[in-house]
Amino acid sequence: MMKSVYLLLFLLISTFTLAQQRNLTQFYNSSVFNNPAESGAIHYTRFSANYRKQWPSIANGYQTSVFALDAHVKKFGYGLVFAANDAGPTSLKTNNFLFNLSHELKLNRYNALRFGYQIGLNQYNLTTSNYKFENQYDLENGFNPSAATGESFSSGNVIDVTGGIGFTWRNDRYTWRPKVTIGLYNFVHSRKSIFLNTGSSSMQLFSGSVMVEKSISDRMTMIPYAFYSYQNQAANLLLGSNFKYHLDTTKQFQFGLGLRNQDALLTYVGIEFHNALIGFSYDINTSKLTKGTSSIGAYELSAIFTIAPKKKVAPTITIHRVDTIRIEIPRDKDKTDTVFMFKEDDGESPIDISTIDNYWKYNHYYVYFDFDKSNVLAKYEYVLNELILDVKKFPEHKILVHGHTDSDGESLYNIYLGEARAKEVMKYLVDRGVSHSKIRTFTYGQTNPAEPNTTLDKKAKNRRVEIILLTK
Repeated sequence: MMKSVYLLLFLLISTFTLAQQRNLTQFYNSSVFNNPAESGAIHYTRFSANYRKQWPSIANGYQTSVFALDAHVKKFGYGLVFAANDAGPTSLKTNNFLFNLSHELKLNRYNALRFGYQIGLNQYNLTTSNYKFENQYDLENGFNPSAATGESFSSGNVIDVTGGIGFTWRNDRYTWRPKVTIGLYNFVHSRKSIFLNTGSSSMQLFSGSVMVEKSISDRMTMIPYAFYSYQNQAANLLLGSNFKYHLDTTKQFQFGLGLRNQDALLTYVGIEFHNALIGFSYDINTSKLTKGTSSIGAYELSAIFTIAPKKKVAPTITIHRVDTIRIEIPRDKDKTDTVFMFKEDDGESPIDISTIDNYWKYNHYYVYFDFDKSNVLAKYEYVLNELILDVKKFPEHKILVHGHTDSDGESLYNIYLGEARAKEVMKYLVDRGVSHSKIRTFTYGQTNPAEPNTTLDKKAKNRRVEIILLTK
């Protein structure tokens, strides 16, 4: 009877340890581990670490540690991952050594699909000396650790090959910016086992997630999520939402609530500053193991550090001071050139609105942009659609499109960013039937703010394109 109890406990721990793979509450802060397609996705060098301690009051609990390094080089993303699981006093350990390779396919200017491939090694190690078996007990002396167990384990240490695939789809077009990930892992292995030397396809693991990023205000972002994984008849479902409160352009406070199906209530807090993110989560146990765990759930720590690639040295710029409007930018960004600001003096120069003849009438339209973005947000399309309707009423018209930025970043970069925003608005209009010859685009960069760049709210008003419709 005693042998059966310990063997059952051993199998339960083994099964759970296999299911522990990719069982982090903060899956969103361990993206490279959870899906190889995420390697190199941010185009920065990134180091991430996660540590999870679960049910410490039951047989020392379960510990999961993950370390990942990834980077983007030319057209590919690369990632190295080490993950370790340690289960209970039996010292059943699982170590994963993984290499990721990914690349991105641009479906169009708003949608991107990333593919990822994973190859690596799994190591399983079991220390059986901590077990107590029936054959080691006798009626006179009780437990005798030196007595033979009467059991035969094929090996205490097994290494096999593992493989995986994953993909990520992103859409940056709308105010709700979704990201979907799907992965299949352990579908390649050497079919070895600590138990019988016959591995099983039940080790295969499927995981998928959906996250949607939605800006609630200039300072607050909401990120609802769902994560699901399945392995060895063990399913894991997380539902919840995180929130980011932007303290300024380089710092944000994060918090969130979620639910692990039939298991725990999830809480999360984090702080992001400059190139670092520190996160902490605690799972409040709600399962039937509440009494056995003394109501102690799981805590998890995460840390992410990023290193931006070296920027090219900006060309030396000489600005010739004149009275008003246009900035001419060098065609070759890598060559030193001169930037001129021209006042209106001929038909090809920008039109200063203050000099417009009374014969012309004009109307203003405003479109605003996310930080460091040039795509037209869906919530401002109605402004451009109204402009298109107004254009159709006046056969004689001109459209001036002026691109602006806030003061963050280098001034030359902002010149190009303002131009990109103006061009995106022009493309939107031309795609919907407005004559290209009637539109003239200009960039101000950060030189003509609508508000002082002193707060996040005021900077948001400077990330704009002003459209002026001139009609007769």
